[in-house]
Amino acid sequence: MKNRIQQLVFAVSGLVTLLGAMACSCSAGSAQESSTLVATSTNITSTLSSATTADTAALSKISPSLQMQIELRRAQLANPTAERLARMQSLGMNTTDLDIQRIYLYLHQSLTQTQIEELQSLGLTLYPDSWIPPVGDHPEGFLLADLPVDKLEDLAAKEYITRLDTAEGKVQPQISNSGENLD
Repeated sequence: MKNRIQQLVFAVSGLVTLLGAMACSCSAGSAQESSTLVATSTNITSTLSSATTADTAALSKISPSLQMQIELRRAQLANPTAERLARMQSLGMNTTDLDIQRIYLYLHQSLTQTQIEELQSLGLTLYPDSWIPPVGDHPEGFLLADLPVDKLEDLAAKEYITRLDTAEGKVQPQISNSGENLD
């Protein structure tokens, strides 16, 4: 239990750092975007302090990148701005349907038929042909899915889901032409 709480604190700290960096990178003309990001980080801190053990365990499964993208979608749905939409597009997010987020579901084993039906009843679109099973030193397999943004917390509460991450973003080379790493 203590380990899961530490994971949640680490995830939330990463998200707050990411949100802070995004707020700093906003142009002077997008003060509303900056205040939305600051409010989001404050909301996360408040949520963390009131979370139950079960909430903490479920929330610790959600990557900071996915949390940030879901918050951007929710904010854009609630109060659309051209600046936020441009920011989402610059992050490589699909903005044609803001209610849907493409994600990776991480699991220890493939889904059973009952689990598939349970996830579909939440509104998820699963891509079963994308299943990559656990291999070697990687104890988790993963599956591509489309998630209604209002079902993130419900999905994270499923015991058979071990981790959730975004499947949206810009792909960039990790190695230069000379063969040296870019990181």
